Amino acid sequence: MGERAGSRRRTAARAARIAAWAIACLAIVLPSRGGAVDLTGRWLFEFSGESIGEKVDITQTGNTVTFGQFSGSVMDGDPFATWQAVYSDILIGDLVIYSGRVMPSGNLIDASIIFLLNGPPFMSGFTGMIATRCTCDDGNLADGDGCSFRCQVEPCWTCSGEPSVCSPSADGSACEDGSDCTTGETCAAGICGDGSVLSPCVDMSGPWRSSGTRGPGNAYQLTSHVTQRGTDLIFRDAGGTARLAGTIDPPTGAFDVRIARNASGPDSCGAGFETLLGSATAVAYAANGTLRQPRPSQPSVCDTLTWSETGTRCGNSVLDGAETCDDGNVTDGDGCSASCVVETCWTCTGLPSTCSRAPRTPCKATTAPTKSLLSIRKGLDPNRDALLWRWKKGQDVVPSELGNPAAGDDYVLCLFDESSPMQTLLFSARLPSDPACGGESCWAPLGSSGFVYRAASSLPEGVTKAKVKPGSGGAARAEAKGKGALLSNHPFPLPPLPLPLPLRMQLHGPNGFCAETRHDASSVLQNDPATGRFKARGVP
Repeated sequence: MGERAGSRRRTAARAARIAAWAIACLAIVLPSRGGAVDLTGRWLFEFSGESIGEKVDITQTGNTVTFGQFSGSVMDGDPFATWQAVYSDILIGDLVIYSGRVMPSGNLIDASIIFLLNGPPFMSGFTGMIATRCTCDDGNLADGDGCSFRCQVEPCWTCSGEPSVCSPSADGSACEDGSDCTTGETCAAGICGDGSVLSPCVDMSGPWRSSGTRGPGNAYQLTSHVTQRGTDLIFRDAGGTARLAGTIDPPTGAFDVRIARNASGPDSCGAGFETLLGSATAVAYAANGTLRQPRPSQPSVCDTLTWSETGTRCGNSVLDGAETCDDGNVTDGDGCSASCVVETCWTCTGLPSTCSRAPRTPCKATTAPTKSLLSIRKGLDPNRDALLWRWKKGQDVVPSELGNPAAGDDYVLCLFDESSPMQTLLFSARLPSDPACGGESCWAPLGSSGFVYRAASSLPEGVTKAKVKPGSGGAARAEAKGKGALLSNHPFPLPPLPLPLPLRMQLHGPNGFCAETRHDASSVLQNDPATGRFKARGVP
């Protein structure tokens, strides 16, 4: 009993020292300009790793802030005010400290949270939180009823009372469409629009394809959903969890965002924030910063590492930059890729893009169709299956159209059935750029401007040889050969004979490159299920 009481006294003393240290640091570091910031109101607290927020009422009197069992202070600063709140139970040794900044708008705050909970079980460490000021609260988590999932009044609605009662705004009413780069919008049939465009102005709201490195060898890719309100900026992941928060200057696109460090138990790097400073345009952003992490081989040592992140705009239903489609999302496999490029064996039209498995247009034909060939062997033994396709005397192709498959650009063969008005994909086979040949790419330069593909193992989808060559005046050419069971060991396998007619074979590459041959009944030399052979010349 004596040992337990002693342990509890030591824990309580430790908590008291930490609380005193934190309050002392706050008094020394933070400037004061007499309470220009007022945090009074309802806030949505979002904690690290959680996508569902918690509504919290903050009261501020002078520089003193309170919420629940927490009390602390807010100090004015330029450009950021700072705040701190502490919950401490000296008797049992529990201690939680919030410490963060207030964005210039006064509507967004962040915090690094230090916690020491004496249990049971005993827990200590640090995590993070961001909070946005609520403009309504109707008591539910639904969008589309005037008060959003994150307690914000939605465009062309008016909300009042507690809980909030929301009603649609009348046509012609002034509204805010959520874009910082428009002004003077009005409501019409529940839609906020018809405003004037502000320029220069950057609005980062919407989905982005983010790529970054957090120290050597630690690369990542993710979808960032960005919310920008005035000068407030929040980056969330695909699941809705806030990962970065800060400010942006809309006229220039310069931004400052950060995330609180998160760890349980002892950690050499301690609590605090990791910051990214960057700049955005309408279609891209780039940011750099530093982070502190325990050294894997020596956890007691904390290393400072470089953190960088870039992003490209995609998923806003508008063609930005080098995008060839935009279907309103950042998902691969639906025809318009996560980087807003038309995927192979798909075609996309309109905005937002509607995509289907259909021949790509435009596509380069040949100047001498009868010199092209499509040959397929499909029998009972899949190991004896074979494919040969030749595209000769092609329409003009410049080297830049071919991309660089040796360095990351994929090619795919796509065979389409055109025997009905609804064209369908009959067969496809990838010629990937990723290493499949002993750790190296199967693609290599061919001469000064073409490329050749060699995969003796026929991995991954049966193609063993291919080449693409640019040229003009009928000098462009392409061909592909494949063999074995891998021609059918994947989606859209080599089809059984007889093949439907007419057919269209296309080779899809990067930058929208497409080469095609067409085959109908007049060009067929064989189409016999008994022998398992199909052969046809090209037709115009």
